Amino acid sequence: YTYPSEKAPDPPAGIPPGGAVDLKPMTRPETAHIITDLLAFIDEGREAFSKEHGDFLYLAFLAVRPECQNRGLGTALLQHLMQLADSRGQWAYLEAMGPRNAKVYERWGFKVLRTRVFTPEGWAGE
Repeated sequence: YTYPSEKAPDPPAGIPPGGAVDLKPMTRPETAHIITDLLAFIDEGREAFSKEHGDFLYLAFLAVRPECQNRGLGTALLQHLMQLADSRGQWAYLEAMGPRNAKVYERWGFKVLRTRVFTPEGWAGE
């Protein structure tokens, strides 16, 4: 791939630089540090990917309402993203929350670069 020299437009007013949003007011006190760690982990991953690959197309979230799943909507959205990235000569980058989601993206050629578990101490989970 080659990387276009065009710069993404600046975010609209009201969106913090880098797109980061403070989620602390919406979290329980015992999990606030996990949200902070998760957001830092996500930012570090994007920065490392950018240093290695240059400009890239970032998919922040892809979700389909449960009652609309298994109709090809997620596939259509992801296919559009991939066509857009290819037409721009860019890599595509995303985060998957959980092994099940990662497998969906792996079918599209995405590769897991790193993983980390974010679970409060004493809670079961992955």
